[in-house]
Amino acid sequence: MKDYGVKALKRDPRRKGRMTALRLVAAQAIVVALISTLCFVLWGEQLALSALMGGSVAVIPNLVFATLTFSRLWEKVTGSMVNAFYRGEAIKLMLTVTLFVLAFAVVKSDPRAVFGCYISALMVLWMAPLLFQRKHLG
Repeated sequence: MKDYGVKALKRDPRRKGRMTALRLVAAQAIVVALISTLCFVLWGEQLALSALMGGSVAVIPNLVFATLTFSRLWEKVTGSMVNAFYRGEAIKLMLTVTLFVLAFAVVKSDPRAVFGCYISALMVLWMAPLLFQRKHLG
């Protein structure tokens, strides 16, 4: 009989991975909100909307990836945790392409703001080891 109590949930590697991934997505969303606000104050509504679109292209697929990849149901559907990562990454890539198409074809966004905010949101992922390290260097 499996133990699904509080202790089992704390030991569940999916839970730890999901929490870390969701903290990264939250950090990305904060960066996108700050950049979009700055664009609104400095350059107006159109550039702020473009920055928000670019940031959304990074945040939304990562949120979907984190939600799918670390769920028990998704692991059962895909067969293993490794397959869950591969399929989650494939969905994330397709969603990213779709959102870029929408950002440029439907909304007519400014490419500088879109890509600038998109890259800034991705940099949060690149800086994750520094953001979430448990021990200080030195």
